[in-house]
Amino acid sequence: MSKAPALPLYTKDFDTDERVLLMSLEEEGAYNRLIRHQWREGSIPGDLRSLARILRITAGRARKLWSGVLKTCFDRHPSGRLVNRKVETVREGQRNFHEVRSEAGMRGAEVRWGKKRRSEAGMRGARPENVSFSTEFRSEAGMRGARRRAEMAEKKPKPDGSAIGLPIANTCLAVAVASNGSPPDPPAPRVGVSEAVEGLALYAAASGSPAFRQTRRRFRDWLKAGMSVEQCRGMIDRGEHLERPPL
Repeated sequence: MSKAPALPLYTKDFDTDERVLLMSLEEEGAYNRLIRHQWREGSIPGDLRSLARILRITAGRARKLWSGVLKTCFDRHPSGRLVNRKVETVREGQRNFHEVRSEAGMRGAEVRWGKKRRSEAGMRGARPENVSFSTEFRSEAGMRGARRRAEMAEKKPKPDGSAIGLPIANTCLAVAVASNGSPPDPPAPRVGVSEAVEGLALYAAASGSPAFRQTRRRFRDWLKAGMSVEQCRGMIDRGEHLERPPL
C-alpha cells in the first residue's frame, strides 16, 4: 500500500493525553508539526539542529522546547531517528483496514466474475433437448394465446364508413352554413368548428386513414380558411390530408 495522504486525528485521544495536557501552547504546536512530519517521512531527525529547521525556530529555542515534555513523546529508533508510537499505531491500523477491504473486494470480484463465467458456459452448452418442460410449456402457451388474439381480431366487425359518414356529412353541412351563411335545406343545427373537426376526423377514420393530432389541426385550418365541407371531404377521399405541407 502507498503512503496514506491524510493523518487521522482522533481528537478525544489527543486532547485527553496527559502529556499533551502538560504542554504549553508553543510545545503543542511543535508537537503537532513533528508528528505530521513523521506521518509523511516515517520518522523525525534525531539531532536538534534538524528539528529546529523543521520547527522553523533557532537551535537554542529548539533545545529549550525539547528539554521539556516534548522529548518524552518520541522514542529513539536503532537508526538514530525518533518515532512517536501513537502515530505508527494509527498507521498500522489504517494499513490493516485497507488490506481487509482490498481482500474483500477481490473475493467479491471472484464471485461476481465466476458467476458470469458459469452463466456464459451454461448459455454455450444450452441445447433444445436441454430446455426444461416448464419453459417449453410457457412458450407454447404464449403462442396459442397470440394465435387466439389474432383470430378474434379478424372476427371483429369493421366499422361501416357509410354509416359513420352520413351523420358526419350533416354536421359538416351545419358548419358550412355557419361559415358561408347559406341556409341549408333542410335546416341543420348550428355547431362549432371543433365539432366539425371531430366529424371530419371520424370520417377520415371511417375511410381507413388515421386521424393524428396534426391531421385534426389541418382540418381546423381548412375550415378557418373558408374551405367548404365538401372540399374537405373531397381532399380526405383523395388522401391529400395526409400530405406534408410545404415548408
